[in-house]
Amino acid sequence: MRDKNGSFEYWIGIFMPENTPVPEGYDFYDFPKVSIGVCWLYGEESNVFCNEEACGKKLEEQGYKLMADKEETIWCFERYVCPRFTTPDEKGKIILDLCFYIK
Repeated sequence: MRDKNGSFEYWIGIFMPENTPVPEGYDFYDFPKVSIGVCWLYGEESNVFCNEEACGKKLEEQGYKLMADKEETIWCFERYVCPRFTTPDEKGKIILDLCFYIK
C-alpha cells in the first residue's frame, strides 16, 4: 500500500525472488533489501484495517525512521500470519501485522 501524490494505491501481490519473470499484464515493484518495522493491530477484524497513519507515527515515536522510495512515497504492507489473523482468540479478536520499510 502507498499514498502516491495524494492517491491511495493498494497492490495485491506476493514477494518473489530477485529476477522472477513478471507475467504479461501484471506490474511489479522492486523493493531493496531492507529492514521492516511491524505494528501488531489487535482487535475485531472490522477494527484492525485502515490504521496505516497511526502505525507509521507509532513506529516513528519508537525511534524508527520510515523509508521512502525514490518518489518520496512511504510503502507499507499487511501480513496475515496464521493462526493469529485467521483464528480469533477467546475474545473474538485477531492480530494483523502492518509492516513498514525502515532505515
